[in-house]
Amino acid sequence: MAEPKGSLIRAVWVAGLFGLGTVLLSLMVLVLTALRLMDPAAGHRVARLWARILLWGGGVNTEVEGLDNLPVEGGFILAANHRSAADIPVLLAALPMDFRWLAKDSLFRLPLMGQAMRACGYLPVNRDDSAKALGLLKAAARQIRDGGKVVVFPEGTRNKSGRGLLPFKQGGFLLASLSGRPVVPVAILGTAAILAPKSRRPRPGRALIRLGRPLDPSDGRSLPSRTEAALRELLAEENIS
Repeated sequence: MAEPKGSLIRAVWVAGLFGLGTVLLSLMVLVLTALRLMDPAAGHRVARLWARILLWGGGVNTEVEGLDNLPVEGGFILAANHRSAADIPVLLAALPMDFRWLAKDSLFRLPLMGQAMRACGYLPVNRDDSAKALGLLKAAARQIRDGGKVVVFPEGTRNKSGRGLLPFKQGGFLLASLSGRPVVPVAILGTAAILAPKSRRPRPGRALIRLGRPLDPSDGRSLPSRTEAALRELLAEENIS
């Protein structure tokens, strides 16, 4: 059975919010950064505002479980599953912390938005240039050792099936190895129903984020395998009320 489509009116409304909000808030970040009136942490707060506007416009509510699993001190990597374009605003709006994204470099070439992402301190990765990618990972690892938090999607791209997990890429786990800091599994549920992978019509709904226990990279066992097992367990209860 085909998934029900969202309202065309809502789709136009959210698209308008996305376009106008992205342009205005990106310009604000760039201008204030150029005037040295905004640092990356403040830029991230603007990104959170952008996300909350989008979710409000789409009728999406968020909830977070497991915040007590986050390390109290030091930096760490958050490894999340990725089923929908809605995952990004949901994480931005719901996670109550200053964090950075590890994202494919093509996003940073987008007009205004890409420049604003750089101003916010988000981290591009060039998958076609391994030497450059390693240099960027080392720089990100230094940030994490200094207390930074970085979100990665280990699947590398959206899982368009809306189920299970795709094979993991190694970048996020290399980041954990280089920094010596833990990986926190992050399960995102409900976003595939809010915005299906092949749809441009969002639907109102509820997104749930479940945070697992930190995984120590020095444990000796395979970190990707442990992260995958933890995510599968967190995703086991697919239905959310």
